Amino acid sequence: MEDERIDTLVLPIEPKAAQPPRLDRNGSVWAAAAKLGRYLMSGMTQEEREGLALPLLRAISRTAGEECEPPAASVASVFTRRTKSHAYFLHAGEAWYVASMSAFPASHCGTHVWLWSHERNGRRGEAVTAFDIPTAIGALAVTDESDVVDRVLSRNKYVAAPIRERFFSLAAERWIVEENLAANRRYASAHSAGVFEDKLSCDEAHRGAAASSLFARRFAHVEIDDSVDLGQFARLDREAAELADRGWLPAIGSDNSIRFRLCGRHRAIGVYSPSLKAIAIDPRAPRSGAHEMAHAYDFEHGQLSAKPGFRPILDRQRAALSGMDLTDSRLTYWSTPTEVFARAYELHLLSTGRASSMTSADMNALRAADPSTVPLSGDMNAINGYFGGLGL
Repeated sequence: MEDERIDTLVLPIEPKAAQPPRLDRNGSVWAAAAKLGRYLMSGMTQEEREGLALPLLRAISRTAGEECEPPAASVASVFTRRTKSHAYFLHAGEAWYVASMSAFPASHCGTHVWLWSHERNGRRGEAVTAFDIPTAIGALAVTDESDVVDRVLSRNKYVAAPIRERFFSLAAERWIVEENLAANRRYASAHSAGVFEDKLSCDEAHRGAAASSLFARRFAHVEIDDSVDLGQFARLDREAAELADRGWLPAIGSDNSIRFRLCGRHRAIGVYSPSLKAIAIDPRAPRSGAHEMAHAYDFEHGQLSAKPGFRPILDRQRAALSGMDLTDSRLTYWSTPTEVFARAYELHLLSTGRASSMTSADMNALRAADPSTVPLSGDMNAINGYFGGLGL
């Protein structure tokens, strides 16, 4: 339930801020949740922010109700006038749920019974659960445990110790995920779009070979640089199709494009852009193919490399890399979650007897070409178990 709710409310929008804010474990739980919520919403337009209100109201009320405007004389209507903020309402059972983009006064947050309306038989109370949207986003991104979420939304500084400990324990895990996602975003923005732009001049033989290839049946667009030997490409084309049919390559979306061209400006034999859904492979070294497709699989499945399931492998690899004599830029690059993921996937293929033209010849060849895989190859039981669990 937690993953589904977070995916609906948060993950489709990428934060604009480069780094998550610092988690202050000495502060209040609602302040930490609000800080996380504002960070997650930093890349949203105003329209997207307003679109969060109804999903949040439903999540907090645990109903599938619709937004509604309270009667002018109702407690809920008085409530929003007192807070002087634009509010969104949902009525469920005997209670009103009220969300606002700006913060309500602390005394108004959480669940209360407000005795604000008068009837002939006396004063009438109504239950109102009120919360500000950033705090709710942050709380639900951390957990969907109702007792924890309710205490966070109340903005009560004196939260019971077990609730506080539970929240910050879960928040610390969420912060690690966000830091890993941020590292992947920096990786994604490092590649220029130039390598993914079709060349203006391309001879008809190469253009025709691309259009009629088996790759073209699996990808939205295929380009072959004029320097590519078409006989070699035809053999790779047939082999890649066979590998895909046998499940020896990750199944990635047909909306991806693939280009066989030199990637010299990136000092790489392959490049992947998650924003463009594009793969470029140096025709002289197609062994990068499985690696780049692993990047695509990672991003298409919600950045698995940043999720808790992959973290033990990632943490051990980062610890090993930190002990190597590396430049800061090399350490950062090799420690990026999606880079560790792609290297681990190629090792998984090789260790399970699935070497091909889209991979290195064997594990020794990969270790010789890429020193970062030396410590990583010492974790094969965990790597094979992880990718085996994904069906890869």
